Amino acid sequence: MTTSRRFDAVRIPDDSRDEQVAIEEPLEIRCNDRPLTVTMRTPGHDLELALGLAVSEGILREPSALESAIHCPDNENAVELRIAPSKGSEVHIPERSMNAYAGCGICGKTTIDELYVRAPDLHKNATRISADVIGRLPTLLRAAQPLFEQTGAVHAAGLFDTHGHLACAREDVGRHNALDKVIGWAAMNQELPLSDHVLLLSGRCGFELAQKAWVAGIPVVASISGPSSLAIELALRAGLTLACFVRDERMTIFSGAERIVR
Repeated sequence: MTTSRRFDAVRIPDDSRDEQVAIEEPLEIRCNDRPLTVTMRTPGHDLELALGLAVSEGILREPSALESAIHCPDNENAVELRIAPSKGSEVHIPERSMNAYAGCGICGKTTIDELYVRAPDLHKNATRISADVIGRLPTLLRAAQPLFEQTGAVHAAGLFDTHGHLACAREDVGRHNALDKVIGWAAMNQELPLSDHVLLLSGRCGFELAQKAWVAGIPVVASISGPSSLAIELALRAGLTLACFVRDERMTIFSGAERIVR
């Protein structure tokens, strides 16, 4: 699937030239014959994106409940999920609109209390990782970003073990989509919860990204840029380690410093 296109452009002071640009197209996600959401994304890993969104929204709470995830045969920009009822209860599909544009995965929620019900308590998670390993993660993630190398216009999320080995990296024009693709990969491979992994975000860490990591059971989240205030508050409440401004072997730890060995 094509993820970028060339466009004519003008560079100053250079001459006109063609420029590689990241593709942004809508993806319709359906669940059990009902519309779930439309999100703007970079084509590729669409099934992972749909599964990751279903996990982080609490629609798919047990990976074993997933019956199928397929592209709709008549539309390459549409995905259909089939999820079985769990423990006698029907699959909960939000009645609210879930128009999740590329920049947001949680807009429209009227309360965050439900997050604290379905996400794991990370306070007792015993994962430890060295500060040196975290300091190396940006370079390792950068090497796994071919679309960014071409276009300079996409976000990335990278999942690592505590030794710094890359398990999964995904790119997308939407930072939330990139993380949902990683979580979807984990769901497909029966890896949830990700209780002994570390997540690196290519940009800032906002509330939505922190809550997705929390729901997936990731105990350590690092970001190359800064956090939002609500992301810090969530990390403190959830027992999530949050290390930001990870650059040149430096970082600022806002929560869960005991997991990072110096």
